[in-house]
Amino acid sequence: MDIQAEKLHLIEELTRIQDIHIIEQIKGLLKQKSNPVVGYEITGAPITRTQLIKQIEEAERRIDNGEYVTQEDLEKESENW
Repeated sequence: MDIQAEKLHLIEELTRIQDIHIIEQIKGLLKQKSNPVVGYEITGAPITRTQLIKQIEEAERRIDNGEYVTQEDLEKESENW
């Protein structure tokens, strides 16, 4: 089957679905396409593209504001541990 035939078949199947949970799952799959999971937190929680971009923007803001610790400072601090 070509892509157009597949789409039509899928539309026909969707019109027959009566279970709201299945519809919500399909909507979730479509949403993931526009905001896919691109990684995972150390806890295993997924990170979406949108979340990652926010994290990067926040990190860049902190760097611009001088809110960071250099490697040299960490090495000096670790000497006292």
